[in-house]
Amino acid sequence: MKKIASFLIVIICLFILSGCNTPAEEACRHTWDEGAYVDGAIEHTCTTCGDKYQEATVINTQANFTFMPSPKSSLHREELRAAYETFVVEQKWDVASKGTYEIFNFTSEDIFNKYNLDVFEVCYQESSYYFIRHNGVVYQAGPFDFSHINSHCINHVAITDINRDGYIEILTAINSFAERQHSYYCSSFVTVTDTKSQYSMQISDGDEVSYFKENEDGVICIYNANGIMPVADDLADGILDDKYYDLATNLFDTPVLNTSYFQFKERNFTASCDLFDVDVTVQDDTIRFPYLFKHTYTPPFFDIEVSMKYLGETFSYTSPDTYLDGAVVAFVNDSSFTYCTIGGGFFAVTEFTVTTGMEINSSNRYSESIEYGLAVGVYDMVISYTNEENNIRGSITIEDFLRVYR
Repeated sequence: MKKIASFLIVIICLFILSGCNTPAEEACRHTWDEGAYVDGAIEHTCTTCGDKYQEATVINTQANFTFMPSPKSSLHREELRAAYETFVVEQKWDVASKGTYEIFNFTSEDIFNKYNLDVFEVCYQESSYYFIRHNGVVYQAGPFDFSHINSHCINHVAITDINRDGYIEILTAINSFAERQHSYYCSSFVTVTDTKSQYSMQISDGDEVSYFKENEDGVICIYNANGIMPVADDLADGILDDKYYDLATNLFDTPVLNTSYFQFKERNFTASCDLFDVDVTVQDDTIRFPYLFKHTYTPPFFDIEVSMKYLGETFSYTSPDTYLDGAVVAFVNDSSFTYCTIGGGFFAVTEFTVTTGMEINSSNRYSESIEYGLAVGVYDMVISYTNEENNIRGSITIEDFLRVYR
């Protein structure tokens, strides 16, 4: 018995000294932090086990894969119905008036088994929505429902992982077209979904039918058929004749990897001056979205929410719109100065009265694009409130608030 006990003690010691992972470590489902800028790249650390990975600094093409949708089928129909109805509740959609619907899947079993991905249509009597479901999460493909007045279809899908973070991006191209009495309508709607952040980017390619193809560098880009547009007879079983893929040789847009990293001194703080108090909250929103496209109308952004309490004397002013002016945020350093954009109201001349102690909320948005971005450097945040009509102005400066890396 003593020999057995001694043997067990030796085995346990060897296990500890060998550094073998525990079952918990072996099964770690990584939870990555927001990252830090290290040696020219964004490095993430798992908050559970301490593992690290660095995002790509140039576009990663190793995960590239494209496929044509399969003819519509009933694959996973009941699962997709349940997933769609859950999505409707979560998004607070009111679709009851649309009546009953059918679900059609455009994914083959091979594609599903490879990526755990469904591409499907929810077809009502007068219009259809398109969706993807990846790892059980449903994302809308396309900016709206597509009226059955027009012909429409998902004409191409691409898989990428351009920032090499281990989470795929899914690109879908939906085409809508119609032969009308006096004109021909055709437009493609591209949606890029990042499965890590679960955000999507939208791109519209008017008067074209669009597809995803690799350029000479192996980067998946958006190509179109250069004005050659489909006709209704080319659409069958929800699938557009693949001759348009061969015709899509015109380069419409080439993605750029979003390598920007914004390091904020604080995410929530209060500050004061003689004219106003503020409570400021920084929200990352989509600013770390991996893609930048020239033609997107939903570029990556972060928001700065400002709740301002006005401390000055009561005054009135006339506004050209229905937006009550609040505090404005700018980033300033020796070589650069930029205002964030502010959400506005409707165009209608409006009289406002601002009273002492009044609280005014404003949302200040900064967007990234291929053509514009803050230069690398350190920026002060300047929060200002101004009313030229009444000669009222005040500001608060938070030094070294933002550091920009690229």
